[in-house]
Amino acid sequence: MQSLLGPTLAALPPSRQAVLTGHSFFANLIAGPFKHGLVIVFTFALIMCLIAAVASWLRGAAVPESATTTTTESAIATESAADSPSADARVAEPDHEQQAAATSAPSRSSTVDSER
Repeated sequence: MQSLLGPTLAALPPSRQAVLTGHSFFANLIAGPFKHGLVIVFTFALIMCLIAAVASWLRGAAVPESATTTTTESAIATESAADSPSADARVAEPDHEQQAAATSAPSRSSTVDSER
């Protein structure tokens, strides 16, 4: 406080200087407004939390995204299978040419071993 008051402090009587530069004057000076500010801030925070809780309650239970995606994908697959009877035939009959090529082709590891 001495540096804030500067030359004005020297013009005051010593008893007033002691009050102004003491530990209790400034603390008592800002205590009331500080408490009022805290009450306002915490009241606002409480109101905002209550609004958020009510909004969350009104929204209802959250559905996991994976459950929604799986349900949507299975519904699309079911609809396309129902629309196209040949889709079941394609799934039921494996491609014999691809199976023959897969079994006759040498594996990569056996080719690498034979080159060494």
